[in-house]
Amino acid sequence: MIVGLFVGIIVLMILSFFLVGSSGISTYIALLNSATNWNVGYGIDIMAQHSLQTVLLIVFHTQNLSDIRLVWIVLLMMIILPTLFLWWRKSSFSSVSLSLQFSLLMVVALVTSPHTHFHDLSLLTIVAIMLLSVLPQMKSVQKKRYLVLLPLGYFIMLGGYLLDLWIQTHFRQIWIVGSVSYLLLLWGSLL
Repeated sequence: MIVGLFVGIIVLMILSFFLVGSSGISTYIALLNSATNWNVGYGIDIMAQHSLQTVLLIVFHTQNLSDIRLVWIVLLMMIILPTLFLWWRKSSFSSVSLSLQFSLLMVVALVTSPHTHFHDLSLLTIVAIMLLSVLPQMKSVQKKRYLVLLPLGYFIMLGGYLLDLWIQTHFRQIWIVGSVSYLLLLWGSLL
């Protein structure tokens, strides 16, 4: 499975090179580098996004991404490497482990990519559907864990949103740290 991932990456890189050329690729890389220095992307303040990056900005009391870049990369590797290791294992199409692998991948995307809480709710719905579809095949301990963790995620996301609307911005940082902490807990439970 992981070999297919790397083959896909290589094929897409070659296809991209033929479609846009080396100047197009270098321009895209320059755009990505400049985007890491934006504090507002697509009209969303970086301090309002629910990601590990924002939690690090809150913890280190900064709004400059270059201040947290090294810590963020180390934490990113600590999340991505175990995830890739789990994807290395082969799973049958209808197995519990395949549902756990895809759920893990979605949670990693939520933890590592900048986004707002509405994306959490959307992708958590997919995670919930995937996990609930294999719930009868899970062990009793796993069933109990996910029957507690999945509703807890919705409570954190929706409850935090309501409190953020009610209290305004004073609660936002606590809510972001709480929601990312929940996603990290869910990620750990899926390992």
